[in-house]
This record gives sequence, structure tokens and C-alpha cells, in this order.
Amino acid sequence: RGRRPLTPSGSKLYAAALIDQLVAGREAMAKDWLAKLLGNLADRQVDLDEILRRIVDETTRRLDADRGTLYLVDHATRELVSRVAHLPEIAEIRLRIGEGVAGWVAEEGEPVRIAKDEEDARHAHRIDDLTGYRTHSMLAVPIQRNGVVLGVFQLLNGRTGRFSEADQ
Repeated sequence: RGRRPLTPSGSKLYAAALIDQLVAGREAMAKDWLAKLLGNLADRQVDLDEILRRIVDETTRRLDADRGTLYLVDHATRELVSRVAHLPEIAEIRLRIGEGVAGWVAEEGEPVRIAKDEEDARHAHRIDDLTGYRTHSMLAVPIQRNGVVLGVFQLLNGRTGRFSEADQ
């Protein structure tokens, strides 16, 4: 899939920020899983997309969500670009910074939790309309390094209908 380059160009910076945020304050089991993943990948050349896909897949599974998306900020275009997504309907999502919940999280640097049956004016219904998928609950958290938002991790439709503060 032909991707437009993201800036800053150091993809390792994105992976490092994501991993830092995932292990910060998490239980030992999550830290063990990430250590095992990184250990398995350390002795061979790997694709950044493979690492990110594994992280999105495992986090989605652990938090019992239906779908997960990792958006990276393209600072040149001021857009969020889906880098890894459980998104069979379309190849990519692009949101303007400030558009939708994920765009708001990228702009403000604050997490958002929306429970089932809660209406939120920030929800970008155009993505649901485009894919036919229906979002009922959502968790979106910023991925930051040194105070700069590099991306947004978004989970959709937690099986219980809501995500907890601990899930953040």
C-alpha cells in the first residue's frame, strides 16, 4: 500500500512513544507481554508496521474492544492518518487535526472515553457512514513524546459498552 511519508520521518520515534505509553503504569502482565514481543523481534529485522500491528491487536484483545486504530500525526498536512487499523471496509482514514474524537485528542492531548448510548458532538459520523460500521463506545488516547502529540490510539465498541479510566 503506497503510504505518503509522515513527519517527523523517524518512525522509531513513533514506536518508542507508543511503547512508552503502553507500559507506563501498567500491570506486570502487560509489561511482560511487551518485553516478550520486543525480545522476539530483537534478533531479526522487522517492519515497523508489524510491530505496531501486533501492539494494536494485543491491546484491542486485552481491553476487549471490537476494533483498534493507531493514527499517526502527519505534521506537514496537519492530519491524522490511520497507520494500523482493524478496518476491512477502507484502506485508510484521514482526519484533520481537530476533526472527530481522534482529531480532538490529537489537538488537545487529552484522552476521551465515550460510553455506549452517550452522544458526543466530536464523533465524526462520516467514517461510520463511509464504512457502514456503527460506533457505540470509544476510547481515544494521545501518544505523546516530550509534550508533542505524535499519534492517537483509538479503540471502538468495548464489549461491556464502556471503557474504564484504568483502560486509558
